Amino acid sequence: MRLPRSNNYNENGRLPSSRVAARFRVSKGVLAVLIVTTNDLPGWEIQRVCGEVFGLTVRSRNAFAQIGAGFKSMFGGELQGMTKNLADSRNEAMSRLISEARARGGNAIVAMRFDTTELGDVWTEICAYGTAVQAVPVTDAAKYTASQLGYGTGG
Repeated sequence: MRLPRSNNYNENGRLPSSRVAARFRVSKGVLAVLIVTTNDLPGWEIQRVCGEVFGLTVRSRNAFAQIGAGFKSMFGGELQGMTKNLADSRNEAMSRLISEARARGGNAIVAMRFDTTELGDVWTEICAYGTAVQAVPVTDAAKYTASQLGYGTGG
């Protein structure tokens, strides 16, 4: 059985290697930061802990979107506007997390988590946090991952 192809995936359901590396780059010549939710990086040696890093954003809710969401929630279904807002907020928090990790000299983040807090009736704080580390690949699998992320390729 073949899966339908999208613009991003090949017939095996995987990202082509040229697209994988591009997903993790922020801009040309800047290395990606490997981010995992685990407390270690199998196949990698953590050589230095750079410290705890955060990425924060606070968003206000659109009153009109809230009214529409209230109606939608009565009848069921996805609240697409709120889903998009949450995804945008998480991406912004992740971007800030990555920037802070780089500023501290890290090339990876371990134990990454998200946390959200409602502030009053109209604001939501989204926090991405973890531990920035300097890590080097030691196994063949980790070296392959590193090559996909652009490590050692000169950008």
